[in-house]
Amino acid sequence: MSSALPVFIPSSSIEIVTEWISKARGDLEVAQREHALGLGGSTDAVVFHCQQAIEKLLKGLIAQAGREPPKIHDLPELSRSVRAIHPAWNWPIEDLRFLTFGAVQSRYPGTIASLQDSNDAFALSLRVWAALALLY
Repeated sequence: MSSALPVFIPSSSIEIVTEWISKARGDLEVAQREHALGLGGSTDAVVFHCQQAIEKLLKGLIAQAGREPPKIHDLPELSRSVRAIHPAWNWPIEDLRFLTFGAVQSRYPGTIASLQDSNDAFALSLRVWAALALLY
């Protein structure tokens, strides 16, 4: 894994939590590779995998609390579930909506994530990742 990605070790040894984190890391690594290519990469892939990485970290925290993560992709809703477990968790809903909207819209014909969207999603996902890592 690249040293550019924040690294953390989960405090729980629950296998499913470790798997959520591993899958999140994989998504962030794909986003990082595509992002590094700039216009030569897939901006759609960057925004999609950034959203997926944060979704999986949120679901990992829900699983760590012994709960079944909901089968949804809505980051604001998942964030509310994490806040119920970790009351100190708080992230601007607008940021989470941006990641969710970008990931969903970029998956369908007629919409292409711009390079700015890609840059913004990648930078935001790194900040959210670092904040979520503190909860593990």
